[in-house]
Amino acid sequence: MLSGNLSELVLAAGALGVAAYGLVEAFKWAWIGLIGFGKVEAEVGSPFAAQLMTAYGNEYPALLAAQYRNGRSKGELAKTLRQGIRIGLTKDNAPAAALALGGTLVTATALAQAAAAVASSADGALPPEHRATLGRFELAIDARIESALGLAESVYVGGARLHAMGAALLLAIVAAASIETATNASAWLFGMSAERWVTALVVGIVAVPLAPVANDLAGALQAVTKALRQKSA
Repeated sequence: MLSGNLSELVLAAGALGVAAYGLVEAFKWAWIGLIGFGKVEAEVGSPFAAQLMTAYGNEYPALLAAQYRNGRSKGELAKTLRQGIRIGLTKDNAPAAALALGGTLVTATALAQAAAAVASSADGALPPEHRATLGRFELAIDARIESALGLAESVYVGGARLHAMGAALLLAIVAAASIETATNASAWLFGMSAERWVTALVVGIVAVPLAPVANDLAGALQAVTKALRQKSA
């Protein structure tokens, strides 16, 4: 009986975790959708603001934020950053861009000369040394963008999980209070029994971690229960 109840509790907790995740996803339009975006701003947006502003205008932060909400590392943001920094590179902002990369892989003078050569080239043909400089610059930018998006994704996943756990805990308490009210109309929240409180807190806390494996875990518990019953019989 206890194992049966435990299986049902695991399934209920898993369903609650899925619902909590769905609730968090529904609020991506709010602050939740920008969790982790600060990593992109710190690693790419601020250091290469001059290039992005040249390419997309003064409102480029809103563009980047919108694309971050809509897909993050799996969306168009990486492409937008790469193209913006490359297109927006000029001889005037090239020294600052080289400095943002450390100034060793690509020097400020070499990058400024390469950017000036691009601007003055009618057919896009560049001397080998300028092509090499731009190639190293683009490689470093790609690595910086991938790193920033990876960090942002990690922060987002952790933040979304934390918000989902809070939502699951709140939903579990409300559900427990509703059940308590069904048997005692005057009880509701603060009149709940200690057992009901403990159950609600446990279910709310474990709901999100259990969500991906709830069905498998419940099936395993049922299989173990069946095997123990057959052995005892």
